[in-house]
Amino acid sequence: MFKRAVKIHGIGSYYSKFDQALKKKKVDRQKERNSNVLNKLTLYVEGSADEYFYELLSSELAERLEYEKVDAIAIGGVYSPKLVANLCNTTATDYLFLPEDDPLAGNAFRKRHDEILKNKPYLYVKPIVYYLNVESLYSDEYIARYLPPKEELDNSEPDKQLLEIERRLIRRFRSSKRQDMLRKLVQEHRVQSEIDNLISDIKKTLEKTKKDVS
Repeated sequence: MFKRAVKIHGIGSYYSKFDQALKKKKVDRQKERNSNVLNKLTLYVEGSADEYFYELLSSELAERLEYEKVDAIAIGGVYSPKLVANLCNTTATDYLFLPEDDPLAGNAFRKRHDEILKNKPYLYVKPIVYYLNVESLYSDEYIARYLPPKEELDNSEPDKQLLEIERRLIRRFRSSKRQDMLRKLVQEHRVQSEIDNLISDIKKTLEKTKKDVS
């Protein structure tokens, strides 16, 4: 249903955009070195919805991970050795890749990411909908109108159903509407225990990375 292709035609156009972004990052990197905000964490996530989701959690992440600032940057769902190497070489702060652990993507997709991100700090994270309370979503009159009818839900395929809910609530909207919806979802319908587990996993990954480097 949401299966990702391992190969995408026209990927060269993405590299051009990334190259432009990386040139800007080199300038930003020098600015960061000259600024007081050196204790910063950069999270590389897949899409713009993921970027805003982690931005909404940034204050909580910064406090619990003991950083002055936590930034999220969307880099797309198609990783390449060139992209990863360039990002690693141009990031002046601590960083962590957060590829999405899509339950419908298949083993080949994950193996490819494992190979590209080998020896780099990374953590597979759940799709956004897994951090939300589905029952609470259906009890919200504003949100429920976007959801599939409860009687149509097929409990034999829970992952497929959850991703369909995410598509209807988040992926289908344009940027401004998507941000408004995400803000409401995180503020009113988050599962705090899942957010706690996410932050704990990020912290453990960062600690392991620092230990391996030292």
